[in-house]
Amino acid sequence: MNTLHPKASKLLILAIAIAGAVHLPVFADETQPNILTAKEKAAGWRLLFDGKAASHWRNFGKTEFPAGGWEFVDGWLIKKAGAKPGNIVTRKEYTDFEFSWEWRMAASGNNGVKYFVDEKRGNLGHEYQMLTQPGRKLNKGSNAAFYAVLAPRTADRVKVAPEVGKREDLFPIRDRKPDGQ
Repeated sequence: MNTLHPKASKLLILAIAIAGAVHLPVFADETQPNILTAKEKAAGWRLLFDGKAASHWRNFGKTEFPAGGWEFVDGWLIKKAGAKPGNIVTRKEYTDFEFSWEWRMAASGNNGVKYFVDEKRGNLGHEYQMLTQPGRKLNKGSNAAFYAVLAPRTADRVKVAPEVGKREDLFPIRDRKPDGQ
């Protein structure tokens, strides 16, 4: 799932560079994706994808979510095969956050989640690399790498759909706004 937890640092427009299916749920209850527990809500987590609509997302450089190329199926946000709908970004810019998400990709998939994106500079930002290419050598382009900057310390087992890949607490930051908005 895709969730934000209020935690401390810089500007974020979260961009998802999609090459496969991406699920943006919460990790709280595997049997019920795209929900927050009472404990998570009390801790300040904010759900960015409810499994049905993309109200917190828009197309990069535009005000609306792409009209085509994406679909919502069984709580998953899926990029349609052969479509090029473009990258999506959060409607809101977050300065202080902690982000968690889940995904599923077919074998040989190549995807990523970009963060600290500035639309004025173009489609640039840091990228968490997601690959479904088992046996690949660890390098700056490996699964779980800080793409083109830093290789992962260890090789996590690559999960190919229907298995679910997860990343929790990628950004150790705290939202300090009093109203939580």
